[in-house]
Amino acid sequence: MDITDLSKALQSAVKTGNVVIGSNLTVKAVASGKAQLAVI
Repeated sequence: MDITDLSKALQSAVKTGNVVIGSNLTVKAVASGKAQLAVI
C-alpha cells in the first residue's frame, strides 16, 4: 500500500464513517474499546 492508497482510504473513512481526530479523543476511544483502528 502506498501513500496515495492510504490517503484515499482515510478520505473515504472521513466521508462515510465515524472518525476521531486528536490525541485525547483517540486515547479515550482506544481505552473504551470503541476504536477499531488507530493510525499514528
